[in-house]
Amino acid sequence: MSVVARQEMVTFWERLVQPHVLLALASRVGDLRRVNRTRITWDAIASGAYILTTRRAYDAVGTHEAVKGAIAEDVALAQAYVRHHLDIFLTHAAQFMSVRMYRSLAEIVEGWSKNLALGVPLMFPPLPLVRRVAPYLMWLPALCWVLPPPLWAVYGWSWAAATTLVSLAIWIAVYRAEGAPVRYALVYPLGAAMVAYIMIRSALRGSRKVEWRGRTYTPHA
Repeated sequence: MSVVARQEMVTFWERLVQPHVLLALASRVGDLRRVNRTRITWDAIASGAYILTTRRAYDAVGTHEAVKGAIAEDVALAQAYVRHHLDIFLTHAAQFMSVRMYRSLAEIVEGWSKNLALGVPLMFPPLPLVRRVAPYLMWLPALCWVLPPPLWAVYGWSWAAATTLVSLAIWIAVYRAEGAPVRYALVYPLGAAMVAYIMIRSALRGSRKVEWRGRTYTPHA
């Protein structure tokens, strides 16, 4: 069993960027009923902040030793359980626990650069071309958030105005749901642009250079 905790967001950049990344991940995961007790490996996911397992199941999949070469080891571990025909269960518990992932813009950029390009491919069918291309495409949805406001401002296009207002309403709801001040929704294009930058950076670096807290990792070594 794995628990999705409430995100603690304190600084400007945490409050601005984290909801965007969390929404992007949630849009891929979808309804948790798809994850729970799944037998489809690439639908399996876990939250590294809280994983509870029996010793028997943990030993059966080879413990963390089996995923020591994976940067997104929580996802890899969940998928190892599915490959061994074991049940996984993912649930929300925002009212009971919280976690603060990053404390500055530099940590946000490094942390998500580390996780996205190496974690996202695991959430797609194990087709080499699909998994190779996915990291380079994952930033494209951000254009839906970034482009309409400047197009409205520069050209006054009605569709861009309507899209911007609908997007603003969506982000007000997202920021409220994530516990961030809703005023941050007013600068949602900046948050989307920053996430797009992180995703592109992550894809370009890939597995060649993975750094975190002063350490350099070699995946699948």
